[in-house]
Amino acid sequence: MRELTIQDAPFIFNLLNTEGFKKNIGDRGIDTLEKAKLEIDTRYTTSYPNFGFFVVEDAVTGQAYGGVTLIDRDSLEYPDLGYAFLPEFNGQGFAFEASLGLAKWANEKGFSTLCAIVQSDNVPSISLLKKLGFTFSGTKKMENPEEILDYYLRIAD
Repeated sequence: MRELTIQDAPFIFNLLNTEGFKKNIGDRGIDTLEKAKLEIDTRYTTSYPNFGFFVVEDAVTGQAYGGVTLIDRDSLEYPDLGYAFLPEFNGQGFAFEASLGLAKWANEKGFSTLCAIVQSDNVPSISLLKKLGFTFSGTKKMENPEEILDYYLRIAD
């Protein structure tokens, strides 16, 4: 894992335009590489000062598989752990390994409680959250876009 950089624009363009990302996270309107660069510059680097977007890549080839995020959202009480992977890398354990590593890193930084939000019909993500030690803690109304999502918490040992 490594921090996202502006050179990752082609990867971000591809990831944000996958069917799974659009369905489960949302359509960000990133329809050009220039918009992908702007998204990285304005959203994923400058607005995550103590948190971040981390690219998960092959150690040998450098091919990006997906990403994991730790986000400080005004609407949530705890830092929000998230993940998204290109479809060809789903179901291979990468999201679990990267998310677990990020959760441990967050705990070392003093964040003993993390949250995650997910659509109630996203069974693979809910299964992964439970495997990571998250437990269902109700629902949260999100503002942008306005929707109600399942809310999970993970409290470090």
